[in-house]
Amino acid sequence: MNTSIGNIRAIAKRELAGYFSSPVAYVFIVIFLLLTGFFTFTIGNFFERGQANLDSFFMWHPWLYLFLVPCVGMRLWAEERRVGTIELLLTKPVTLWQAVIGKFLASWIFLGLSLALTFPVVMTVNYLGSPDNGVILGAYLGSLLMAGAYLAISCMTSAMTRNQVISFILSVVICLFLVLCGYPPVTGLLTRMDKPWLVDLVSSLSVMTHFQPFSTGLVDSQDILFFLLIIAFALFVNGIIILNHQASSDRLIKRKAFERTLYSTGGVAAMFVVMVSAYIVAGAAKYRVDITANREHTLSPGTKHILDSLDSQITVRFYCTESGNSMPPQLKAYGQRVDDMLHEYEQESKGHIVVERLDPQPDSEAEDSARVDGVEGRPTGPFGSDKVYLGIAVNLLDQKFVLPWLAPDRERLLEYDLSRAIDRVASASRPVIGVMTVLPVWGDAPDPLMRPGQSGGQEWAFITELKKDFTVREVSMSATNIDSNVKVLVVADPVYISDSAQYAIDQFVLRGGKVLAFLDPHAYFDQAHGNRNFFVEGDNAARSSLPDLLKAWGLDMNMDKVVADTSYASRNRQTGDSMPTLLMVTQDGINQTDVITSEIDNLVFPFAGAFTGKPADGLKETVLVKSSPDSDLVDTLIASGASQQILENFRPSHVEYPLAVRLAGNFRTAFPDGRPSDAGGSAADPNQLKKAARGSEVVLVSDSDLLNDNVSVRAQNVMGHRVVSPMNGNLNFVQSLVEELAGDDNLISSRSRANMDHPFTRVKTMEANAGKQLQAKVRELEGEQRAMDQKIKELQASGEGNQSTILSPDQQQELANYQQSMAGINHQLEQVRQKLRKDTEALEFKTKVINIGAMPLLVAASGVVLAMVRSRKRMPRKLPAPPIRILERPVTVSQEIGVAK
Repeated sequence: MNTSIGNIRAIAKRELAGYFSSPVAYVFIVIFLLLTGFFTFTIGNFFERGQANLDSFFMWHPWLYLFLVPCVGMRLWAEERRVGTIELLLTKPVTLWQAVIGKFLASWIFLGLSLALTFPVVMTVNYLGSPDNGVILGAYLGSLLMAGAYLAISCMTSAMTRNQVISFILSVVICLFLVLCGYPPVTGLLTRMDKPWLVDLVSSLSVMTHFQPFSTGLVDSQDILFFLLIIAFALFVNGIIILNHQASSDRLIKRKAFERTLYSTGGVAAMFVVMVSAYIVAGAAKYRVDITANREHTLSPGTKHILDSLDSQITVRFYCTESGNSMPPQLKAYGQRVDDMLHEYEQESKGHIVVERLDPQPDSEAEDSARVDGVEGRPTGPFGSDKVYLGIAVNLLDQKFVLPWLAPDRERLLEYDLSRAIDRVASASRPVIGVMTVLPVWGDAPDPLMRPGQSGGQEWAFITELKKDFTVREVSMSATNIDSNVKVLVVADPVYISDSAQYAIDQFVLRGGKVLAFLDPHAYFDQAHGNRNFFVEGDNAARSSLPDLLKAWGLDMNMDKVVADTSYASRNRQTGDSMPTLLMVTQDGINQTDVITSEIDNLVFPFAGAFTGKPADGLKETVLVKSSPDSDLVDTLIASGASQQILENFRPSHVEYPLAVRLAGNFRTAFPDGRPSDAGGSAADPNQLKKAARGSEVVLVSDSDLLNDNVSVRAQNVMGHRVVSPMNGNLNFVQSLVEELAGDDNLISSRSRANMDHPFTRVKTMEANAGKQLQAKVRELEGEQRAMDQKIKELQASGEGNQSTILSPDQQQELANYQQSMAGINHQLEQVRQKLRKDTEALEFKTKVINIGAMPLLVAASGVVLAMVRSRKRMPRKLPAPPIRILERPVTVSQEIGVAK
């Protein structure tokens, strides 16, 4: 055993030294580093993504390896055969398999070294933000295994021929097939053969399918085994080819050569069967390791608590079309991941979860069962004749919760959807949520002038999601009473809310009800009441506020001002301009100690207001979301259309304005004189509560636009159905607020994982600092610009006012000087504005230069230095000249010969 390991080590050392003894290794590493850097930072849009991750780096590896790895492996055996040293290698005390493994390991180590030299990109992403290094580590592991699989195939093709070019082409073709075999064009061709098992086999060979989990921080034993089996099979075929070559070179008798050839064919077939069998067995007993920082692929504590509290057996029917050719490979792979998670639920529930796996086929009992359960079939194929199923029905006695279609776009919400379904059927009743709003959250009502079959707008996503968890009821803006069975009242954009409705909310809170209110000084998406800002001051009914209630609770919100924040400024997707009133609040502005917001990393607040004041006696205030110190209040009239004007006149107040607060404690009535009348005055109410009998909670949010689908979600049409996925933490924020107020905390941790974000915090800080440093200069130059422009207008007016008067030469010279100075000021102002992004642009440029060019230059310089050192060592040493003897008398030839003797 030790001898074998020693021989493999010796061969690997010999091959590895052979790489670096010539310029080939250095040229390959330089090209590899240049290409990875170029694709990452230019084509991959590294900075444009604005995320501290390496998705743009690893997404190109399968394609870069496709051409670079065969360059490493094509010479391993082809060169030995061409030069004729293969016989010499195999005549040494080294076995065939030791040589095969030694050569492969040397090349794999070389590729690993090349991959390791990309470490500057890891340092860069950690410098710019706070990435999940567990995900990066998993992606590096998957990349190394994928490179090993490509290399083993290149070794195999190299053993087939003496020509390195032919070896390169063969390996590229085989590796390209492994990349494309999971894509629809390839599987579509196989589908016509009506061989479902062949489609499954070919699609399972895709390296993209098995590399993707690594790039998400999930290390699956089946994915590792897949790459290792490809390596083992390719190296086995490599050895068989060399064995046949050795047999033919030994000039054995034909019969013996025939038997050896027959043995090699049988050996390859047997190895393939062993590989497939091992892969199937591993699929039944696989093990997964979650190396992400937040354990994104592990069941959350909330899910585990739900499963631990189960006291009845729940049946989960998982409908997934597996057999047949209609199911796209991508959906089939996603279905496998869903099945893996359901297996974890089974294990964690200790027998309380029973999963039934059904394969709905046309006109089958499984398809009938899916229809009864409400699981939808989605049409596929060119004419939509075939239907595929991918849904779940959760049942407990007469309770049922259906997930009709599991969209891959909601994969990060998969655990939340499953846990919610289990929790809902296990609960005896669903809490009632009341929604009071003027916004068209229920979907626009159909227009009478519409054609038959047409409908209004879509229901807003937050309403759709709340309906999955609660019984949602509409409450009128003029309601005089809130039903006692309503547990949480959601008030959104309460324009023209009546005094009676405020009184109803007041009494609802005093009875112990919970209120979640979204107020807004500038509701951009409320087009129906878009002219509210032009009402006379004091017309509180035209404002999105609860003036009487806020006053009683000790808070206030200026309805003429919105928050502008240069640190949380976001970019307008249409114009690309930075908008300080379009806030992208990061974790620095989100309360990380509160259960609601602890796992939310970003929120979008368009044109939000600010809460001021001190809570009334008996109330405790908790700030959930706040602005940065680099913020100020600006007029609502210029909030959405004058970003440049806001930036030019911006001066940070160094105040962290509360954007969302929670009030908890014993509330007192805001209407001590009794029930108000909409016609004015108050009337005594014998049933009125003056103070709360027990503590209650109210959450106030200074923006209602965050509820809008255009802000919170990304909607897609998938097979004729609308599928939404979170675009930021807004939807999670709303659901967490409602569920926390409704008393259900278990689902918060599972849902919060759906929008973990890693922005470039350093870039945003630099932009904010640059803006603060240059704003003073901008204001100074613009003041000079306005003064100069006024002087020019005055001179021009003096000449135009009297047609008989012509400007004197001095006045003309003064006008020319003013105009020249004006041009100079405009130029300076333009330069200053360009410098607003100087630091960030310089950072982007330096980052690209370092990651694209620095390491390749260092490797190239190292190669040159080592080449010079080796050339000096190879130079023959000059022998010292023999000493010259001076003879006293002439020496004859015979005497000289004698001396020589």
